[in-house]
Amino acid sequence: MLKTKKIKILPVFIPFLGCPNRCLFCNQNAITGIDKNYKESIISQIEDYLKMNENWDEIAFFGGSFTCLKKDLRYFFYDTAHRYNFNNIRVSTRPECFSEEIVEELFQNDVKTVEIGVQSTSSKVLKFNLRNYDKKVIFNTIALLKGNFKICTQLMTGMYKEELQDIFEMITDILHLSPDYARIYPTVVLKNSPLEVLYLNGSFIPDPPSVIIAKTSIVYSYLLCNDIRVIRVGLPESINLKRETSSGFHHPAMGDIVKTTAKMAYILKFNKIPNDMISFKGLINKLYSNLHIVTDKYWLKNLCGEEIEDNWRFFERAADIVSKGLQHQTNHR
Repeated sequence: MLKTKKIKILPVFIPFLGCPNRCLFCNQNAITGIDKNYKESIISQIEDYLKMNENWDEIAFFGGSFTCLKKDLRYFFYDTAHRYNFNNIRVSTRPECFSEEIVEELFQNDVKTVEIGVQSTSSKVLKFNLRNYDKKVIFNTIALLKGNFKICTQLMTGMYKEELQDIFEMITDILHLSPDYARIYPTVVLKNSPLEVLYLNGSFIPDPPSVIIAKTSIVYSYLLCNDIRVIRVGLPESINLKRETSSGFHHPAMGDIVKTTAKMAYILKFNKIPNDMISFKGLINKLYSNLHIVTDKYWLKNLCGEEIEDNWRFFERAADIVSKGLQHQTNHR
């Protein structure tokens, strides 16, 4: 399989900027550590990154809802990007803040990639998590963007009021929408978020690690084997995130854990599993030594060759083994 050239993205964080409301799970300042005047922050972030490396492929405005901003603020961002000689711009935003006029504006101002905070395609889950849009809005927005931009869908697993069927529905919907990329973020309870209130009063019980790993792994696998690149799994590790997390499963190697679980699901489906797969390190070694795979595409196509619901049991069992391995490794440090 040919490797895709990794794009070097200069990330600029604009927490909550443009957001029409605060979603249940959200505390952007906890994720980014940024809480100050946004114009000063933008310039400071860009110049800090340029001191580290002068060569970037594109600039990205993350954390806020770009297309929900007032027009003059959007043009402040375009102008700032151009002033630093960026002609490839990436923005993150919400599905409900789009029109044909905004799409044309993005196109004319060098926006090449649009990341959509989809989170879930279940209208029920979206409502409970205060997202203020439904599935129809997601489908309409992505239809507007298709053909003019690269599209990345940001997805979540383990959300408030989410049921297993909602995960299956989301996989089916995203495969139909066929974005270019996806990010998958397992839900964590951030301090000072509305979700923390529900967690503290017992209204929200986070999924245990094995369930979160299984849900995230099955989403990852079905997207990847249908040619949708998963460019991120899990929130970026930071001291600030550790300090601001109340509950929920978060691990700095979440991407590796999910990939390992997918390979374990393959072994469970097609091979016998060795009894001594205990530690996470040993688990990875066993997986790569026991699986004789021609290419990643080959084994994924085999793994995802059935209905999602029928394959769930393999991911569930695989995630249970992996989470026990992680626990064993933690206990023996």
